[in-house]
Amino acid sequence: MLFRNYFVFVIIGVLSVLSSAIASDESNVLMIDSASHFLKSLDEEQQKKTKFQFTQENFEAWHYIPMRQRSGIKYADMTPTQVRLADTLVASGLSRIGYHKAKTIMSLEQLVLEREMEDGRPSPFVDLRNPDFYYFAIFGEPSSNGLWGWRVEGHHISFHFAMLDGKIITSSPLFMGSEPHEVQDGPRKGIRVLGEEENKARALLNSLDKAQRKTALISDKAPNDIHTRNMSVVSFEVVPQKGLKKSDMTSEQQKLLQILIEEYINNVPLDLRGIRKQRVSESGDDIYFAWMGDTVPGIGHPHYYRVHGTSFLIEYDNIQNNANHVHTVWRDYENDFGRDVLAEHYRSHHE
Repeated sequence: MLFRNYFVFVIIGVLSVLSSAIASDESNVLMIDSASHFLKSLDEEQQKKTKFQFTQENFEAWHYIPMRQRSGIKYADMTPTQVRLADTLVASGLSRIGYHKAKTIMSLEQLVLEREMEDGRPSPFVDLRNPDFYYFAIFGEPSSNGLWGWRVEGHHISFHFAMLDGKIITSSPLFMGSEPHEVQDGPRKGIRVLGEEENKARALLNSLDKAQRKTALISDKAPNDIHTRNMSVVSFEVVPQKGLKKSDMTSEQQKLLQILIEEYINNVPLDLRGIRKQRVSESGDDIYFAWMGDTVPGIGHPHYYRVHGTSFLIEYDNIQNNANHVHTVWRDYENDFGRDVLAEHYRSHHE
């Protein structure tokens, strides 16, 4: 497979480029260049699959489940050179750790495919369990002028970036999942690509005293999925304001909360982290930590948590496949899909 042949090469090459971009805060330039080079590598028929008009309906139609009807061109339909250029585009919007997570998540599809074929299970998604089935869509024309955006999406990955006049205006929603959450056997045994998202939340949960824990644990049963699923619009009002409030935590517990939040912030480069940190700062002490389901770690113990303020939301669940299947998402209430910045842009442009 293309992905298996070029995975190591792309990781090394792209991380080298990404490292210099982070040091100089040039994500804007890198993203424009990466998207332009990728598009230029496509032939006419491939471009028809990849390019779309930038409309709210087009850009905000997303999902993270295995499905056949996705917009864009997938790895499987690219040449080896195009695969490398597509991965450079992915890297332009992520930090070193974020890119590592994304590519490892994609690679795990091969493990699930092999497992289901060996078990002989008639899964309707068997033919979609493919690390080359991740789709790239570009909305508008990559440029330092005007509006454009792009998305890469497949099972357990959905990233959205938009640019206005040469500046990245959004990096959310940013969804990452992992199946399995922990590889149980074979040469990759022990891999937990989203393990820190669980570890840091448990560190906070385990620091709570009896009264705090009672407030934070809002249900002893985990939900079926993340609360917001693939909603286009989410808000502070949509998510129940339940859980332990930041202002009711000790200073040490607040530090643990910040460490957990930063695990999600740090998936994007330095210059994009500032937007996320601003959202957290805007929430002040109006940030809640809520846990649902089992508090015992390990496979077989379904659990969920969320961290939500007045401006942002983090969700995590590990429920499916006997609690060995994780979903995580970062949402920006005001500016998912660049909605807030674009609204102001359209008002100003109209006036």
